[in-house]
Amino acid sequence: MSTYAYRHPAPDTHPVDPETLKGIKKQRKQVAKARRTARARALKFLPIAEPGLRDLHAAADCFCRCHPQPGLPIHKDSVCPCQMTREQRSTWNKQRRTALRALLNDGLAAEIGTRNDHDRTQAIDHARHIGVTITSYGGLAPFVVTGTVDGRSFFLRSRHEAWRIEIADDDTPDTDPWTDHSCDTIEIASGPDHLLATSEHPGYDPVTVIDTCVTAVRTHLRTSTCTHSRREPPDLYCRDCGSPSPDATSTPTTTSTSDQRKPS
Repeated sequence: MSTYAYRHPAPDTHPVDPETLKGIKKQRKQVAKARRTARARALKFLPIAEPGLRDLHAAADCFCRCHPQPGLPIHKDSVCPCQMTREQRSTWNKQRRTALRALLNDGLAAEIGTRNDHDRTQAIDHARHIGVTITSYGGLAPFVVTGTVDGRSFFLRSRHEAWRIEIADDDTPDTDPWTDHSCDTIEIASGPDHLLATSEHPGYDPVTVIDTCVTAVRTHLRTSTCTHSRREPPDLYCRDCGSPSPDATSTPTTTSTSDQRKPS
């Protein structure tokens, strides 16, 4: 596990029956096995994709999702923190704190607070209009949105100019996947931050953010529960849910479990 990992304190839990606990343990073992497999693949692929990495194991565990995706402009011209030495990371953190203090002393804190309040209100109002519940919206590092779409809880997490959306698993659909670590999550969408911005709102546009979350969750729920009964050759897409058939030139986005619900 990377030294950068951080987890929220585990919430108070209630006793569960033995069968439920057995199922949870089995599912966690499956998730752990999938992560070990993914990590082993990354360790094999990284030396080819990004030759010259200082620490392969740190890159495989990197939380910012820039490995193994060379060319993704997350850090621009700087080095990923996972590849820094202890001394370099210490200097980097001091520079960031100094720059942040300068911005806050320049009145930026009040401006950010006012803008965040406005964006949060706009996001909640828009979500209510389309039948969605938003429980939290905002933050800087990371930016996080949590809520419920059609009975399925979700969160959007954005950091280092990249975002992802995860939902609670099928066994605990109404559990908050951001704060409750007793449930596993399914990643259903991801992308660069510029997809959440508009020309009028270069940061996180509230309407765009909410629409992105709702579209991802509803698309996943629709395609995962569809029986595809009306998809017959030579159809490349299901006529009910729109998901592609195995013969289509493009394949549906694969889902995977993740556990990176942490500020970093």
